[in-house]
Amino acid sequence: MNAFKDLFEALDTTTKTSVKEAELEAFFAEAPDDVAIHTVHALLGRRDDAPASTTKMKDAVKAVTGVDDWLYKSCYEAVGDTAETIALLIPVAQSGGERNIVDWYAELRRLDRAKSYQKSHVLRQWYSEEDPMTIFLVNKLITGGFRVGVSEKTVVNALSSLFDVDEDVLLHRLIGEWEPTTSFYDDVRAPPSEDELSKKPYPFFLCHPVDTPGEELDSAEAYAFEWKYDGIRAQLLRRDEPLLWSRSGEPLNEAFPELVRDAGGVEGGVVLDGEILAYDDEPLSFQALQRRLGRSDPSQSLQSDVPVIFVAYDLLEYDGEDLRDEPFHKRRSLLETVNLPEKYRVADQHWFDSWDDAADELDDSRSHGVEGFMIKHVQSVYHAGRKKDGWYKWKLDPFYLDVVLLYAQTGHGKRGGLFTDYTFGVWDGDSLVPIAKAYSGLSDDTFEEVDSWIRGHTVDSFGPVREVEKEQVFEIAFQGIYRNAKKKSGFATRFPRIVRWRENKPVEEADTVGRCGELVERYES
Repeated sequence: MNAFKDLFEALDTTTKTSVKEAELEAFFAEAPDDVAIHTVHALLGRRDDAPASTTKMKDAVKAVTGVDDWLYKSCYEAVGDTAETIALLIPVAQSGGERNIVDWYAELRRLDRAKSYQKSHVLRQWYSEEDPMTIFLVNKLITGGFRVGVSEKTVVNALSSLFDVDEDVLLHRLIGEWEPTTSFYDDVRAPPSEDELSKKPYPFFLCHPVDTPGEELDSAEAYAFEWKYDGIRAQLLRRDEPLLWSRSGEPLNEAFPELVRDAGGVEGGVVLDGEILAYDDEPLSFQALQRRLGRSDPSQSLQSDVPVIFVAYDLLEYDGEDLRDEPFHKRRSLLETVNLPEKYRVADQHWFDSWDDAADELDDSRSHGVEGFMIKHVQSVYHAGRKKDGWYKWKLDPFYLDVVLLYAQTGHGKRGGLFTDYTFGVWDGDSLVPIAKAYSGLSDDTFEEVDSWIRGHTVDSFGPVREVEKEQVFEIAFQGIYRNAKKKSGFATRFPRIVRWRENKPVEEADTVGRCGELVERYES
């Protein structure tokens, strides 16, 4: 494990992506193949179900160290991470064994197959023998939260540089579940075949957000405006058999079989960029679409309850030719000539003489079941990733609520040990009911102030969660709100974030479930 520990420490002691990539490339160049592919597997967080529960892990370290339950809870609240808390309780004097990451994967597979009482014994043995850093890394492998400050892109860039294989090809190869075998590693670093390339989507071009396009961009007349739908981004490849891919590189054929069947009617040699929407005469909410996500082979009943369409807004390939370097207006003109079947349609475009005219239409966009505009310069090429060059998104102003802090939990990473994850409530008669969870939006200084208040005003604890006195009001913003009978409030918010801490506002003046109902009517109208 020493080589892996050295790599972890090197990655964890720098914030520069270029340095992380250089460290990874050097590691993969020297590591044996089995160690290298297991390291990739760990860094990307690929795993099945955890081989042991966090409860067993906590019980094991308490048995080994003699730490009382109350003290463990206090330590966890200070750290905010199970793997790190346990490792910090391990005596530094323990030197550990000689197992490398491949050996530890084998140990974890044996742990997964063990009976419940055997798992407890194995964990206690590890915690009695191994050094704290090894325990930390093994715990991270168990819980599946292992990232050590590197993204998937950072790992892929290092492999791409080392093996001279295109990053997009590597991303495609590393999608989903896979076993860390040396034969798979050979496949990962091999030059791509023509057949593999034909099944690979293009990197997606992502819109850059703008708040005041009239001040930030050219004349409105230079842009095409399209509704920003509340669906999932996707590409349809119709080079041979139809293939649907998500923006994250996940195959979607099994989730949306009706779109695959209908894609047989799309002429060959094209690649469409667009959005999959829940749609029944009009766009349905993202909440409806969520019923289809993550499902393979959905039933006919579900397909009928939540019908979907593919809205195409760009043509990346036509008659086998890559069009991404062509101007957008040309790609769009060609797109309109493609013969599309029933469940596929071309996105509507809007044109405006001024940004004021566009703003007037934006204000009415919720009535169309959308959340704003995508704005595309007519001369823009199709870039890879998010570039401030040609494509922008202009979203509606969010909804706001004044809510009461009900519960708090410690954060993770740099916020470990601080109470930064909050549950907020609104009034339902004389009671407060949860309406949203949020953990972003405040400055570091404000989070520290709120953390200090929480510690002095806790009324109860439920594992890592603290219930607090109902005294603090916060303003939150969110992009959407829906009725949800499973929630105590009867509502669910979409993308909530904290706007400010309203220290001087009485809790009696916080918003109510009635106000939530009014916002739903506005959102759905």
